[in-house]
Order: sequence, then structure tokens, then C-alpha cells
Amino acid sequence: MFSASPHRKILSGIAAVSAACLILTGCSGSSTATPQGTDASSPTLAIIAGDRQGEPSMFSKISVDGQDRQVLNLSSLGKSLHDKLSSSLTVTVIPADGAPTAARSADLAVIDKNPKTRSDSTESNVSSAVGLIAASRATVNESNTLAALDTAGRSSKSVFIIDSGVSTSGPVMLQTGLLSTKTDVNSLVKQLQASGNQPRFQGTHFTWWGLGQVAAPQPALPIWAHTKLQQLWEAIITAGGGTVEFNNEIFPPGDAASPPLPPVTPVNFTDTPVAPVALTLPQTQLRFNPNLASFADKDKARTVLAAIAPDLNRNDHPDIWLTGCTALDPMSTSESMKTLSQRRAEAVATVLRGLGVTSTLHTDGYGPNCPGRISDLDTHGQLVAGKAALNRKVLITSTRQMENPAQ
Repeated sequence: MFSASPHRKILSGIAAVSAACLILTGCSGSSTATPQGTDASSPTLAIIAGDRQGEPSMFSKISVDGQDRQVLNLSSLGKSLHDKLSSSLTVTVIPADGAPTAARSADLAVIDKNPKTRSDSTESNVSSAVGLIAASRATVNESNTLAALDTAGRSSKSVFIIDSGVSTSGPVMLQTGLLSTKTDVNSLVKQLQASGNQPRFQGTHFTWWGLGQVAAPQPALPIWAHTKLQQLWEAIITAGGGTVEFNNEIFPPGDAASPPLPPVTPVNFTDTPVAPVALTLPQTQLRFNPNLASFADKDKARTVLAAIAPDLNRNDHPDIWLTGCTALDPMSTSESMKTLSQRRAEAVATVLRGLGVTSTLHTDGYGPNCPGRISDLDTHGQLVAGKAALNRKVLITSTRQMENPAQ
């Protein structure tokens, strides 16, 4: 995920470099450190780090005494880390890929014997935290920003986000046409709530860097899309009981990530004349019986669809597309997976028609070849249950989705 290579330390003792501009070098032996004096009850800081394809690098290379060093590009992030880590904290880094999990953590203690030990241990903590960020990398294709926020909010009341916010997987999958100048972000949040996809943040405060800042292959966002993107994430966080502030410091040019990262789908932000429809109903909310097009819980399925049916009737789209998606089952043929996903989309359409949705409902079955798909096979070609579940979903959109060959 990052342009820095794994397991780097911070080079300290360089007078020209302050805590707000950090230089990395060397390597550390472990992803988890527990300094002497750390209390198990220490408060926590979660860091969602999305420095990956389509986003500016968080690090640049410079030469110091003939040796290459890595510089943290965001001075305000360095200062915020310094302020936070002047007290003992447990720091956890969460890569914002398609299946985000807490990848690396460390217990960082402040030794408060005298002003010098306090200052030295704070600087060491900042160095360790930035080293954790630099060592974390995406391992799954696509980006699920909503799941990253949910994961971070469950572990900490204080979250730093370094991410473009251009999510390409999960319920906030932007390549489905979710955002336009006509988008009502409050309606989108209500749809997330109705479909059971709205996280709860319970008083967590988020500080966000890099929102809307992208790099090739992701095209630059139009001004309206940047504005809507900020409104959307602010509305989602607020609806979940959290608060957020956005830091608008611009990333300077960074270095290309190496080695290559898992691919991320570029999002084309084209405007539409009316408010778009773009809903994702994952397996957690709309579960089917294994290898069948029947609902595992008919009452729950009807309740979920009944909650979103009024919004479908309030839009100006005469046509709505339902796209069925499955995991990449190595025991099934391509045609059988497509047939199953088609039948599941038709099952959803039947319920929506019964609930009074008046738009013409079209159905497609793409099997595992859906937009926003994450790789769900292990190195032996076996299905990974947790990742497979993220690919089992039905998309409800006001535009027909493109079929994407499974990676």
C-alpha cells in the first residue's frame, strides 16, 4: 500500500527534521512493539492508511549524506501524531483495502521521569507510529473505505484517516454512479441505515487527510465530486454518532509504490440529470440459501427491501437495474454462477414489485464478474470464506453495470 518498503525506522537526530517532517530508514524486527512502562489500559489511536494506487504517496525519497531516506509528506500529520503520542497510546494501523483489518499495532509508552525523557520518548513514539504506517500495505484489491471506518471505530475513539475516500468496494462503491451533483447525501445515509450498512461510531472522532486527492490511474475529481464526497463521509460519520474534521493539506509529489499493489478500479465521476440510485445489498443483509435463489430468511429479506422500496419510487428513473453477484466458486462453472446470480436478482425484483416499486426492473447475473469484486481465492485456489461473503451481493442501480472479468 505504501511507497516505503516494509519495516522502516525513523532517522532521528537530524537538526533540519522536526516531528512534523519525519525521515524513515533502516528496518525493525517486528510489527508489534511493547515498550517498558506501557499500561494495558492505555488509550488507543487507530490509523486508516490508504496511500495506494490512485492516491498520492505519503512518502518521498530524499538523499541525506549520500543515503536515500523516506520523508513523510504531510507535515500536519506529523504534528498531530506528535501531539497524540506525547501520552502513552496503543496505535493500530488499518490498510484501507477491499477487506480492511487491523494489520499492525504497537503499545507506545511515554517515559515521564523528566522533561528530556518525556521529549525523547515522544519522538520515539512518533517514529514508531510512522514506521508502522510505512510498513503497512494493501493485500486485497479495491478499497472499502466504509469497512475501514467501521473497523477503526470499533477499536478506538480517536481515528486518523489518510485516504482519498474514493471507495471502490462495499456499500459505498462509487463506480456504480453513487455520486452526482443531484445526489442527496442524507438520502444515501438513510438507505445505508435501512439496508443495515450504517456503522455505529459511538463518539469516535475522525481526523481526515487527503480526501479527494488522487493520482493516476484515478482521474482527478471534479470540484462538485470533491464537495459531494466530503458531504457524504461527513454525513455517514455523523449519522453513526461520530465527529470528523478534514485537513486540507495538499500532498506534494511522492514516489511510486513498490512492489506493485493490488489493483483498484478507477472511478469516472460523470454527472447525471437526476439523482442516481446506487444501493449495495451484501450477504449480511440479504442472505440466500447456499447455491439457491431462495432467501435464507424471507421475513428479513422483505423487511430490508421494504425499507428501501419507497426511495426507489421517489426517484425519477423509469428503469432500475438489479445485478446479482456471487463469489468465485472453483467447484462451479462460469455459466452456473451467472445463472444463480441472475435468479437471485430476479428474486429481489419479484419482492420489490410486490412492495409497489413502479420502475421497470431489469435483472442481470454476472456471477463473480461484478464491479467492486475483491479477490476471494487463496494461493491454492481455494475460496476464502470471509472474502467470498463480501462478493455475494445484489446491486440496485439506475444505470446498467458493466461486467468485469474476475481476477
